[in-house]
Amino acid sequence: MDYLIHQDKNTIVTPNGSLYPGQDVYSENYALDRDGIKHLFIHEMAHVWQSQKGMWVRLSGAKIHICSYLDGTNPYLYNIHQTFGTRVVKMQTAQSKTVSNIITVKSKLSDYNMEAQAEIIADYWALKFKRNPDLMKTKNFETNVRARNLDDVIRLYEYKVREAIRL
Repeated sequence: MDYLIHQDKNTIVTPNGSLYPGQDVYSENYALDRDGIKHLFIHEMAHVWQSQKGMWVRLSGAKIHICSYLDGTNPYLYNIHQTFGTRVVKMQTAQSKTVSNIITVKSKLSDYNMEAQAEIIADYWALKFKRNPDLMKTKNFETNVRARNLDDVIRLYEYKVREAIRL
């Protein structure tokens, strides 16, 4: 089932809309597997979804992993609370007065790289349906969940995922 010549037996790769699991993570039915493998499966299924939405997953993945290797970053890490500052929006009141409101411009799922998008979707599942942040990468837990109200965090994940699915 390997896609790459020296594919790690603990990984699944999804370069073209199909999953290629290594021998240690292959399952006849991922729904019956342990939660850590389910998290990995959901991450990879996000790449299937990206491919179906028109993303060139193989090319995007290659670029992301080459760049992260060269600059020492981890493409799986993200900040769900990331914003793009504020913007002034003019609105009409019921009395036809114009008022200015300052709104925070939140990031969208599409603002993250493809690996972070897949990780956000898998982490959303871990938090919402398993209520188990231990399934997240430690750095993502520390950045996004630690010392925050879990239900508020889940709502933010859900907002980003639902917004992306609607498009």
